[in-house]
Amino acid sequence: MNDVYDAMRLIYLTQAGGQLKNRKGRAILRHNMEENRVLMQRFHGDQNFRLMVEQMIKAGEMQLLNARGEGLQISSASVDALWATTVSDYKLRLGKSDIPTARLLIVHLAIAMVCFPESEDLDAEPEDLGVLTVSDTLQELEKFSKAANRLEDEDELLHALERNALKDFAELPVQRPDTSDRNSNSWVGLINRVIDHMVETQYLIPRKVDERNEPEYRVTRSYQNSFKEGAKFLFDRFGVLRQEFDQNTTNELPIDQARDV
Repeated sequence: MNDVYDAMRLIYLTQAGGQLKNRKGRAILRHNMEENRVLMQRFHGDQNFRLMVEQMIKAGEMQLLNARGEGLQISSASVDALWATTVSDYKLRLGKSDIPTARLLIVHLAIAMVCFPESEDLDAEPEDLGVLTVSDTLQELEKFSKAANRLEDEDELLHALERNALKDFAELPVQRPDTSDRNSNSWVGLINRVIDHMVETQYLIPRKVDERNEPEYRVTRSYQNSFKEGAKFLFDRFGVLRQEFDQNTTNELPIDQARDV
């Protein structure tokens, strides 16, 4: 039994399953599911083998996020690492879907607002941040939509394309009960589609909750780093847009209610 070979195979199959460039990687994992299952059994049952895998992951500038029964979740340890998933990679994958890129951008920014309510959260430890839910994301999208309607045409906060993207998004229904909850023509459907991809790309980790509760997701360092590097300025502009909405909403409330906000 070659421990080094087996450890490298487990890491290889894990990374193949999350490959972004094409479907080859996922096909490799699919055709070697039995080998992956055996290696995962050894990972859970052999402490020395588990330590070797963890050391190899660390040496490759990666980090082990989770070790589920069916497979590992591995992410880059830094934005400069060879295996780092970038925003460009994320766009490459989603750009092949049937969803307009502008809509994906709006949802992605709303999710970022939930994950990083303050700009300094982009540098915080992921375990110190809150969780992501569809409901929280819907609230951010509603703020975007209402705030965009208040912008004057000469306002330079958002570019014309960004403003048009928001207006297009505002015209979509929040949910379409007659279709799947992953339909790309509703807010809820778009959020679920984007979250699915963020889990696949190891930007988010599903958090175990009671089946009666709404699913929750935790942020990974990989998402934090790649978003910070690839979309920080855009994130800042939409952050100002959200702040203006919050301030205007507070000012419009009766005095007693405004004090409680």
